[in-house]
Amino acid sequence: MIVRVDSSDDMLVQLEQGKINSFLAERNRVMALQNKLKNPKNFEIVAQTFFRTPQAFVFGAKLDRKSQDAINVAISELKFDGKVESVLERWKTP
Repeated sequence: MIVRVDSSDDMLVQLEQGKINSFLAERNRVMALQNKLKNPKNFEIVAQTFFRTPQAFVFGAKLDRKSQDAINVAISELKFDGKVESVLERWKTP
């Protein structure tokens, strides 16, 4: 069953009270929430993925729309043909 909560604090209260038994969130968010638990040793992070996905690409404020579109197309092509993944793999840190 999926339970909708109003906030992270509400979720933690329900988790500690046993009203919910798990939650799914982005890894860094889970780590931050774990530190807010009253008894963190009573809980365990059981599944983690370590995808590295670029979060943003910032354009200059005066970059024209045609150039923005060309950059977006180029990024899409690099992702589609696997070049982005090969670069990430090459430069990943242990």
